[in-house]
Amino acid sequence: MKTLFCILFALLFVACGGSDNDNDKLGDEPLGVSVTEALKADCPNGGVVINQGIDANGNGKIDTAEITSSEKVCNGVNGTSNKIVKSIFCTGDLSSSLTAMYEVEIFASGDLFATAGVYGVAFQIGASTMYSAGQVGAGTAAVLFTYDYAGTLNGGYWKMSLDRTTLVSTVEYNDVDVTSGKLIWTKPASECVVNNY
Repeated sequence: MKTLFCILFALLFVACGGSDNDNDKLGDEPLGVSVTEALKADCPNGGVVINQGIDANGNGKIDTAEITSSEKVCNGVNGTSNKIVKSIFCTGDLSSSLTAMYEVEIFASGDLFATAGVYGVAFQIGASTMYSAGQVGAGTAAVLFTYDYAGTLNGGYWKMSLDRTTLVSTVEYNDVDVTSGKLIWTKPASECVVNNY
């Protein structure tokens, strides 16, 4: 169980950042993730609960009241292990000042834990999403998050996903301030690393 905790915690992408620049478009409240042990009633063979939220009080951790979503990751039934069997990590530049990152962990059960984000010199922001095997959207395991990259502060949002067969990743930015309301980057398989465990 300790190994599962360590692996999941090490793989979580915690968004933080900030600069003293008045034009900085990030809020003062960083996104965060915490991992706790699942209740025996929820995961009879053991497991973890991945909690996501915003550290609104700035104490460096996600308190119970700050949790906005939770996902259980249980060990397999009948004593089998639902360990991570594969990971795919992709990264690439979107511009001279902006880089994208996408990672997906694939469990023995087919469940997926995907993390994505963008970062520059003075900031990084992103999110993570858990998909159950067969869940709608699990095919590309898209991760969505808000960060206004262009124009006025009106809530532009990002969607990052991966075709796990071709290893082509797609980065999409939606904002009324950009031409046609959308920017799309397609990144080749050469920018991805696959690990089998």
